[in-house]
Amino acid sequence: MAQSVTLAKAERMQGIIDRQRQRLREGARLGSNALLASLGGGVASGFLQKKMPTLWGTSIASDGAAGVVFIMGAMAGMFGDYGDEAASLGSGLLASAVSREAAGYFE
Repeated sequence: MAQSVTLAKAERMQGIIDRQRQRLREGARLGSNALLASLGGGVASGFLQKKMPTLWGTSIASDGAAGVVFIMGAMAGMFGDYGDEAASLGSGLLASAVSREAAGYFE
């Protein structure tokens, strides 16, 4: 009897540990995607603004266009296992372009 109670407690503890590990993995994934979106998107946007602010012969912001390409590519599954990361990078690029455009409306 005591052995079965101990076994049940051990199984419950193992279940709790497994759930906590899953929560930690999910938190790490969300954190890394947020960091990729903000830092990666910001740096890539700054680079594109310095080297090529608009697409050739148009007034379309190159960082916004690149952001849309990354997001649409991720939605289409073109990046395979890295779709979440590509979408995060694209959202950072797109957010930078939109914020720059929106700032002009509030002056």
